[in-house]
Amino acid sequence: MEQELALDDATFKMVAERCIDRMRFQGQHAKAIEVHKVLIRRFDNEPQYRNQLAVSYLYMNRCVPIFADYEGIETDQQGTQDGRFYFQLGDALQRLGRNSEALDVYRKGVQKKLFLSLYQRSLYNVDGLRSRPFWTEEQTTYATELELIRAQWQQVRDEGLKLLSSAGVFVNESENLRDRGDWKQLELFSRGTRVERNCGRAPLTCRLVEQYFPAARTCKRGQVKFSVMHPGTHVWPHCGPTNCRIRAHLGLSVPPGTYIRVAEETR
Repeated sequence: MEQELALDDATFKMVAERCIDRMRFQGQHAKAIEVHKVLIRRFDNEPQYRNQLAVSYLYMNRCVPIFADYEGIETDQQGTQDGRFYFQLGDALQRLGRNSEALDVYRKGVQKKLFLSLYQRSLYNVDGLRSRPFWTEEQTTYATELELIRAQWQQVRDEGLKLLSSAGVFVNESENLRDRGDWKQLELFSRGTRVERNCGRAPLTCRLVEQYFPAARTCKRGQVKFSVMHPGTHVWPHCGPTNCRIRAHLGLSVPPGTYIRVAEETR
């Protein structure tokens, strides 16, 4: 730390901000908090670093005082023009049932080029990638891999249902996306890493993924998991953190009346 503090201010800021950015991208928000605190100690008269600390706490779903004045995001003052503030303000308004106001916030984010579009509000993006509400298997370029997994869907279903009957195996969804109902998950691969304990419980499914779909198994910003929503469950509108991944769903036990909406398209 002494060597880091000996850096000139510009270099120190660049290194610290890049470190925070990488930690956030990998979901390591708790580690990013410590870097934020170092920045605040060194540059205590620069409010944008407190603003950014608040954003990391929000990503962790922790309730903290918000240092940014959300009513001032249109002022263009230093530290206020950040897509994460627009993202969190819109999300909060949606959860209060103020959907038209939330969409207005998102539209302003698009106008300021903080979001790719009204519905694609990811903050870590690769330029030039196409976006669609729904993709065909052929459009993903992974049609062969998806078909190989789907051909084994009954075995995957049976393995998942057996685990579902075991207490304590599935855990609650952890990103605070559930509006109502019961949503539980069992993570098998996370950010390119095999979750050994859970793969020990679901060896067939993990073997299929590793054998037939290595791109999903090694995705550094992705997951492979069992996901169970009980009847009556509703999820808040949300989007992922990056545009460089596509989520595929393999329905294993789907009752009538179940649907998913992406942007303005419902299936």
